[in-house]
Amino acid sequence: RFDRLHRAGVRTFLSTGRPDVLIPQMPVTFEAKITMNGGLVFTPDEVLFSNPIPDKELQLWLDMAKEKRLCTMIFTKDNMFLTQPNEVGLNIRNQLEFDMPPVVDIERMRDETAYQIIAIMPGEMDGHVAELLPHCRLPRWHPYFTDIVAHDNSKARGMEVICQHFGIRQEETLAFGDGANDIEMLEWAGI
Repeated sequence: RFDRLHRAGVRTFLSTGRPDVLIPQMPVTFEAKITMNGGLVFTPDEVLFSNPIPDKELQLWLDMAKEKRLCTMIFTKDNMFLTQPNEVGLNIRNQLEFDMPPVVDIERMRDETAYQIIAIMPGEMDGHVAELLPHCRLPRWHPYFTDIVAHDNSKARGMEVICQHFGIRQEETLAFGDGANDIEMLEWAGI
């Protein structure tokens, strides 16, 4: 079906909360990818947008996660890491069909450039974490965890970057999504 779209001149792009390392091989060619909820947008040849979590806020999160023993995954440009795994975190990993990321000591994460954090924590903590990390946002789409991304990152922002790069008008776009982290993208898209 994508072949028919391509033959008709329709450009296709992938938008996901996952890092590139977790995107399964598909028999489809995408001209660009929006990954990690808009934190990294790239074509096969160049990075169009890169906006990692500010390092100071990554350190603040890791301090809190260490103190409260919160299971945490971080996504970098090329890898993902898990620290302080617990039953809830492992169940979520299985539900999302992630391969087991390497389990590392939380101190190992401090040297990484993180584009996204998956924070296994109850929703009651969101307000406190939002105050702790003022340059980040927490697009929660699951009752047991939230994503933490830099404030300007979203799949909608990724679509905007792609449209600017390829000369596509917003009203010419069509988006599909199935999760709460897709809402902004679906609202931004022409259809």
